Amino acid sequence: MGAPMAAKLLKEGWQVRGWNRSPAAVRDLEQLGGTGVEHVAELREEPVIIFMLADLPFIEEAAAGLLEAWRTAPPAPGTLLVVMSSVSPVAVRAFGRAVADASDGNASVLDAPVSGGTDRGTCRGRRACGEGLHPHGAGEVHAQGPVTCAGSGGQRRSRRAIGFRWR
Repeated sequence: MGAPMAAKLLKEGWQVRGWNRSPAAVRDLEQLGGTGVEHVAELREEPVIIFMLADLPFIEEAAAGLLEAWRTAPPAPGTLLVVMSSVSPVAVRAFGRAVADASDGNASVLDAPVSGGTDRGTCRGRRACGEGLHPHGAGEVHAQGPVTCAGSGGQRRSRRAIGFRWR
């Protein structure tokens, strides 16, 4: 699902740097005008990093080098990691604490799972759950349709799309 979203961002004029477990996917990104990186840690100075992997353990594994780099040189205040995988909100909160610890409190995590498969990944009719505002005020999450709220124990009840607006 990340490939169609990256393509859409590139088409809209955004600069996209990306990593993938598959070198072929990185080459595809580069052919569209994006920039590939060999390791997630190479993204350490980006203000927003989006993870879209099948499960949180894959994200934690991919982010390990990034978090280690931040322990040595913390990112800029307001750095945001967006988790767009459909995983337990409870687990994402724990990951968020690890990110905050590794970044000296300069980075935070937004749980924004996307559903709908690769057709939805083109950003048409995307459904996602956004949990909270970015604590440093760098951006806000705005509801744009039916809402997904995380209930107690991480159970999702209703649905809504979200949009990101950066100041």
